[in-house]
Amino acid sequence: MRRRTYLRRAAAAGALAVGVAGCAKRDDARAETATVAKNQTPVADRVPDLPVEERTEVIAAAIEDAARADVDSAEAFAAALDERGVPPVYLEPETDAVLALEYVADPGGVLEGIGVVAGAYAAFVAGGDPQPELAATLLDEDETAFGGFHAFADWAAAYEAGERSAAAYGEMVLGTVETTGRIEPPLSGR
Repeated sequence: MRRRTYLRRAAAAGALAVGVAGCAKRDDARAETATVAKNQTPVADRVPDLPVEERTEVIAAAIEDAARADVDSAEAFAAALDERGVPPVYLEPETDAVLALEYVADPGGVLEGIGVVAGAYAAFVAGGDPQPELAATLLDEDETAFGGFHAFADWAAAYEAGERSAAAYGEMVLGTVETTGRIEPPLSGR
């Protein structure tokens, strides 16, 4: 019986020694690889002003401003966009159901431009007889398509009726944004 007790204690002591040796080695490895940065490396040349505006705030403000325009025709829609810094390059009915818009997007204010278009379209829905869908194509400075989005008349009408906030309407429009060439109307209707 003494022999069994001795063997158990010896095995436990051996396991403890191996475990402690492994821990000590691991601590040494951490000490060798850990480095402390003395200077913070800048990650960007441009640092935003604080507080940073949320995308919802940006688009909602643009929608609210543009929705106050008096828009009762496609010409008035184009004028409302032009007055707010989003001059249309192309604005024509593509089909009976789709109004196609192309405009040069400001690289520093793509969200604001989308909000202006969505707000002016909401004013058009409230004051005129537009196509039930707006398909907008975003162009760069060289007038090359790089993306686009859709707005639907029922979304705009719900915003104009007060059933939906500008932020909610803006999020719905932002949900359709694509960053590829020319935007075509969806085949399924949505």
